[in-house]
Amino acid sequence: MTEINLNTAAAAEAVKKVTSYKRQVDISKLKGEYDPEGHAVMDLTKRPNKKVASKPGQTKEVPVARLPLSFQKIIVNRAQAFLFTNPVAVKLETEDLTNKDAVTLLEMVKYILKKNKANSLNSEIARTLFSQTAVAEYWYPVEDATFWKKFLKKTKTDAQAGSKFRLRCMLFSPFAGDTLYPVFDQYNDMIAFGRGYTIAQDGVKTEYLDLFTPERIRRFKNDKEKGWIVESDQPNILNKIPIVYYSQDETEWSDVQHLIERLETLLSNFSDTNDYFAAPMVKVKGKVTGFAEKNDTGKVITISDGGDASYLTWEQAPDAIKLEIDTLQNFIFSLTQTPDISFKTVQGISNISGIALKLLFLDAYLKAVNKLEVFDEAMARRLSILKGYCTLFNKAMEKGVSDVDLEAEITPYIPESLKEVVDMLSSATGGKQIISQATAVGMTGLVENVDAELDKIKQEQINEIGETFV
Repeated sequence: MTEINLNTAAAAEAVKKVTSYKRQVDISKLKGEYDPEGHAVMDLTKRPNKKVASKPGQTKEVPVARLPLSFQKIIVNRAQAFLFTNPVAVKLETEDLTNKDAVTLLEMVKYILKKNKANSLNSEIARTLFSQTAVAEYWYPVEDATFWKKFLKKTKTDAQAGSKFRLRCMLFSPFAGDTLYPVFDQYNDMIAFGRGYTIAQDGVKTEYLDLFTPERIRRFKNDKEKGWIVESDQPNILNKIPIVYYSQDETEWSDVQHLIERLETLLSNFSDTNDYFAAPMVKVKGKVTGFAEKNDTGKVITISDGGDASYLTWEQAPDAIKLEIDTLQNFIFSLTQTPDISFKTVQGISNISGIALKLLFLDAYLKAVNKLEVFDEAMARRLSILKGYCTLFNKAMEKGVSDVDLEAEITPYIPESLKEVVDMLSSATGGKQIISQATAVGMTGLVENVDAELDKIKQEQINEIGETFV
């Protein structure tokens, strides 16, 4: 897609061209699957209420059991947790730390990410991608004269304090009402990006389309009288599209959606059966002439005309139902590489070795590793955008970092036994000390000021020595 010259091309043509790149995804279907209230078992047309004969010639509608299960959210949340429980590390690809400009760039990027709560941002992006199949992050500058002054005080780097801008990040997602239009060339490089959305004001809804290209950032508005018009048009100071786009073909639960629906139907039907047969029910043949009170002892039913009475029992044992429920649940977890870490599952585990613990969660770990195909590339683009903005904010270091690249290191989570790791390292070093006391105190997570805590420990040791000579 070439740059659109609005002097010669109508705004409507520009919008039409960009919106032709829309992915064919049924967002309303995904919403219904992700939200338990939107599941098929809750739909009156797919699971209607029962009509029963209450009296001869009369029927009434009786509500049926509806038990939606939030497997979709569990699958998404656990996939996100294994991918981003460990914070993403940002470092220089070069090990030449004599380049002060490179070190300054690294500190600036880390500062921006920290102020934008990157750990939470990464988790939100992963959850959105896994449930909606697409998401985009937009980095943009806003005025803040104090932002970099605080940075200079804290880091004491050589960065300039002249910038009056900071960076913020906004997420575009389908569930939030955004329609994403990524435009790629034949080399799979993004050459334009569109975001469609609707704003309601005074009861009137208006369509908008934001179009990002390396040269311009434009906003189109769908005017009721004029049609699509350009509401704003400004140069792109970054000279690259400030968008990081993520996508995948299916949701995390797509392969087991039918299994989840079957399990919900099975449990709902089983619940209905319990409602009818859990309490004793008496079947009578003939005419009942007398029935005992509920508090009577030695209760007797009196029946005339050679009648008979017996309990109506459920002769079919629920073993087959239980087997199917357990089988469905097992396949839902295994086919999505999701660990079943419910209390019932883990309550019997004790004294498990570190190797066994890793094997237990290996499938979920491998799934997270596979996700790096998307996130490694996306993180590289994010850091490229942040580097571009930093060189705009600090022109003095632009030349010094022209050949410097930043690298994001994503470490998927896997449980391990810290005691076994320490024992192994201690054995490898011949029993020598492997970490300092200060590092050990810091790793506890129980203290904020490690140096002050060490001083207290030393003072307590001095006091103990003094007491031995009293």
